[in-house]
Amino acid sequence: MFLNHFHSYYIIFFPIAFPSLYLYFKNLVADKKIFDPKELKHFIFPILLGLGIIVFDNFSIFSFSSRSVFYLIFFLFHLFYLFLCFNFLQENIWFRKTEVITAKVQNQVLKKWTVFLFVVSCLISIRLLIVLFIEIEIEKYSFGQNYQWISALLFDFIFFKILSTPEILYGYNDVYKKIKENRVSNYILKDFWIIKIKEKIVNGQDLVLHEKISEFIPVYLSDIENLVLKHEIFRKSSVTINDIANKLEIPKSHITFVFKYHSKVSFTDFKKIIRIYDAINLIEKDYLKSNTLDSLAAKVGFSSYNPFFITFKEITGTTPQLYSKGYSKK
Repeated sequence: MFLNHFHSYYIIFFPIAFPSLYLYFKNLVADKKIFDPKELKHFIFPILLGLGIIVFDNFSIFSFSSRSVFYLIFFLFHLFYLFLCFNFLQENIWFRKTEVITAKVQNQVLKKWTVFLFVVSCLISIRLLIVLFIEIEIEKYSFGQNYQWISALLFDFIFFKILSTPEILYGYNDVYKKIKENRVSNYILKDFWIIKIKEKIVNGQDLVLHEKISEFIPVYLSDIENLVLKHEIFRKSSVTINDIANKLEIPKSHITFVFKYHSKVSFTDFKKIIRIYDAINLIEKDYLKSNTLDSLAAKVGFSSYNPFFITFKEITGTTPQLYSKGYSKK
């Protein structure tokens, strides 16, 4: 029996590594730390394939054609998951664009690491293809165990890469620290922010989250300012906390925490204030010389003129018309 020379069946279950690689990439993008039991479906086929090979081997019913079929299935399975990895990576990491500084740094780290890991995986598959072809030609079967030292060498490269890039293993703590060290803490909207929480956090979940993200708060605040002032995200009328989180590519719970403990105003009020500041800026740039107040309201993100009028007066103490007239007289 062709497997007896190796006294083990471990190589038969080697295909499990490729679904694992695909799931690793998915969890890396989603920043998931807990395995989803639903993903176990990816391991059903390779386990059944391995068990099938063991049964065929024990009953000595392997023929040349059956071995070739198993080899073909064995390799096609690898190719299928490499394709899934490639397709997923190019859509979610390699060609992802963002204007947010922190996200750009994260994307660059992720891109380099995933390209490296994917290329190494392709090289391992190429070695496997060559070995399987040689085994079929010489009719000496080991299911790809020959020249395992090549794969071992490639795995060594992976381990060295992990050691040289701690962000891969430990997350983005080091990246955030480097950004924070070089960041000037002069926030444009500093009157809105609370850098250090003074009140005691009672909620258990909030306390856990505080311990997890406290060192990232300066980065979050700066990126939020960049998003609302430079990229004017609030000009879209239906913007939610979830939209902010998606743009910054961080969990929604982090943004919710920021506005709960590190902002002097709620997210809803913050959105209103930024929109009114935007309107004032446009008025001072003579926007109303060629546009109406209704157009101004829609421009800065209000669904209609009435809520814009009420909010403008509430924040500035005067109406848009009076403010515009007062400014034009200066």
